[in-house]
Amino acid sequence: MKTFTVRDLDRNPKAVLEASKAEGTAFIRSRDGSRYVLTPIPGSRSQSAGWLAAHKAWIRTQGALVGDDVLDEVDRLVSGE
Repeated sequence: MKTFTVRDLDRNPKAVLEASKAEGTAFIRSRDGSRYVLTPIPGSRSQSAGWLAAHKAWIRTQGALVGDDVLDEVDRLVSGE
């Protein structure tokens, strides 16, 4: 398990999250020596993806002035692409 600093988390959160996902846990150490554990929640990505799909479907049923191109861009941003 890899240990990161708070500075690492601030400057490159993606690397910290990916290490946590790959190894199951990542440690974060603060300047005062405190340590924290970052552990991904199993299945959490699929739940958020399901919520987003349901939300998009709801927007379409409401006749909102949001086009598919805008919704696709939101999908891309939310997924981190």
